[in-house]
Amino acid sequence: MTDDELKEKIVESWLTNHRDILIDLDKLKIFLGNKYRIKTKGMLPDKVRETARSHLTPDTLDDYISGLPEFGFLIKDIAEVFGVSEYKANKIVKSGEVRCVDKWVKFSDYKTTVHIAYIPDLVSLYKAGKMIHKKEVAYKAVQFVQLIEATDENIAQALYVINKSAKKSRDTKNCKYEDGDHSTCHASKTRMLKLYALKDRTMKKLIDEGRMDYIGINKQEFEDGYVNYLKLYSLSGFTFHVPCESYEVNKDELLESTINNLISSEQTRKTQISFTQAKLLLEKYVA
Repeated sequence: MTDDELKEKIVESWLTNHRDILIDLDKLKIFLGNKYRIKTKGMLPDKVRETARSHLTPDTLDDYISGLPEFGFLIKDIAEVFGVSEYKANKIVKSGEVRCVDKWVKFSDYKTTVHIAYIPDLVSLYKAGKMIHKKEVAYKAVQFVQLIEATDENIAQALYVINKSAKKSRDTKNCKYEDGDHSTCHASKTRMLKLYALKDRTMKKLIDEGRMDYIGINKQEFEDGYVNYLKLYSLSGFTFHVPCESYEVNKDELLESTINNLISSEQTRKTQISFTQAKLLLEKYVA
């Protein structure tokens, strides 16, 4: 795996398995306030955790690792991400080569002590070849074989996941630029542009095939007075925008609703497709 692919898998596993439950709520609030200037006072616990999850991307992974000592993996996660058996993952944790935080955690129906493994140590072992990652070669092949069909519903869900992930990188880029962290800003911009390019190629093909419904044009207004226009399309109940040049704006097609500032990166709809599945599905569709 490349470094970028590994980061994607780490983030996807942590989010899918809801490992935010391993981190104390107060620590999450402090982290969100310090790193992203998010005001969490009066915010409900579930909203705090949802906010923490929504800001985690491959671009911000290092922030989470450095800012949250309990940000790590359990045995199951190590096996899932690095392609080893749970028996092997358990031996790695007990070997002393990986720093761990022992914590008493309450899950939905039981409490237990868990070993939270430090992710950078796991990555170092992986890169040093000390993990038997026998499943890695088959990982992508299995995913392609089991890849879901390119139905309108599945493509719509995949587009939604990719679009929101691109917007998360956009938000990270803007935040890190203001903080003077130009390295993370550049990485976020690169990831954002790649995901938007995949989204645009997918939408162009869908439109050419007559599979998307054209709704109209949204006006987008910013606080500094800048005005932008976006074409709005729908597919299986999901809506998506593409840039609209000023000469393409037809007053008869303007929609009543106006978009104020940036479109949110928050995922407000549940999907059955993971980021990795979404990316693979769209890449195969446009190939």
